[in-house]
Parts: sequence; structure tokens; C-alpha cells
Amino acid sequence: MHLAIVRSAFYPELIDEMEGIAMSELINNGIREEDLTISTVPGSFEIPLECKRIIETEKIDGIIAIGIIIQGETHHAEEIARGCTDGIMQVQLEKNIPIIHAVLYVSSLAQAKKRISRAEESAKILIEVLSLRSDAT
Repeated sequence: MHLAIVRSAFYPELIDEMEGIAMSELINNGIREEDLTISTVPGSFEIPLECKRIIETEKIDGIIAIGIIIQGETHHAEEIARGCTDGIMQVQLEKNIPIIHAVLYVSSLAQAKKRISRAEESAKILIEVLSLRSDAT
């Protein structure tokens, strides 16, 4: 089984922590580190395109998308969050590969810090989804 983590470069300290948490959970569930592809994109808006590229160029069974979008004074963050979410859904439906959404859309960095456990939940969800898929075949 080959999995990927696609992550945003924004807020690298928190993103690094989320990546580490997700990787640890995957490894604890039997995924070998050499079977994990890690890819970093400039921002969360670029995550869906990179997911699609990885699926089309590598043998990937599932992906965890990790990012942080913080709402500012304008609606820009909302547009980025919606585009990222819609793009992730479009790619996973088009390619029939699960992409677990761990892109946090929050009001503040403090709120993001409180929600980094989403990375562990996402790894567990990916393992469960892949298990269900293999049971169905």
C-alpha cells in the first residue's frame, strides 16, 4: 500500500507537527515509512492539483491533505477554503482514490493549534476507508 501526504507550506511549524502526527498514526497501523510520499505545495489552494498529479504519476492508494487557512479581514480565506474543499472532492471522485481532508479553516493560529489532532483522526479515517475498500473487493 502506498499513501501520500500533500501539505501546504503555510504555517510550517504547525504543518510539520500535523504531518508528524499523521505519519506516526499511519506507521502505527502498519504503513512503512518508505511507502509514504510527502509533497509540499505553496498553499492550500494548490493541494487538489498536487493530489491529482500524484495519483496520475504514482501508484497511490490514498492521500491525506494537510493545510491551515486562517480567516482574515476579507473573504479571500473563505474562497481558498471552498476551492480547496471542492477541489479535493472533485479529484477523489474523478480518480476514485480517497483523499482525507485535514485542511483546517480557522479564525486564528491559536484555534489551529487546538485542532492539530485532526491529523491523527485523518490518518485513522484513511486506514478505515482503505480497509472498507479492500473488504469490498
